[in-house]
Amino acid sequence: MDKDIKPAVCVDSDGRFVYACFQNEKAKNKSLEQGELWEYLPEGGRVLPVEGIRIKKVSEKQGWIELLTDSVKGDSSGETVQKEKISAAGTVLEKLEQIIKKRRQEMPEGSYTSHLFSKGGEKIRKKTGEEAVELILAAKKEEISYEAADLIYHLIVLLVWEDIPLSDVLSELESRF
Repeated sequence: MDKDIKPAVCVDSDGRFVYACFQNEKAKNKSLEQGELWEYLPEGGRVLPVEGIRIKKVSEKQGWIELLTDSVKGDSSGETVQKEKISAAGTVLEKLEQIIKKRRQEMPEGSYTSHLFSKGGEKIRKKTGEEAVELILAAKKEEISYEAADLIYHLIVLLVWEDIPLSDVLSELESRF
């Protein structure tokens, strides 16, 4: 990766994660000048604005950039928008967990999930690790989304195998806000 390109993390005034992207000098300067987040897109080498994220402050850190946001457009605090997104994501993950638990109970023939459970914890761990590597190697946004979904699915299979409720993981994440 070009030394001018750095990972950038956007946080709100309470230090909560809002968005992550790459920035180069041009994207960082535009974010400061215009008060709106701009990101560098490695696949096209372009710098584009990110809709809805206003920037108050940009800080250079050791090898990365921190951007402080005051709000998300369309909502005076950004809090409602973020909570709705988190709630919707939690619902999807909880539905997925229930489907995976049902597959483990019923072990329907021809189900990939049943196949994983029949192979045991070592196979599930190995497959989860493979999916993590595929995500790391993904280059385009579509690939990243696809591989992230695969990783999340396999991670939930692993959690069900280990009898760890997804709610425990979500509670742990929430405690970090």
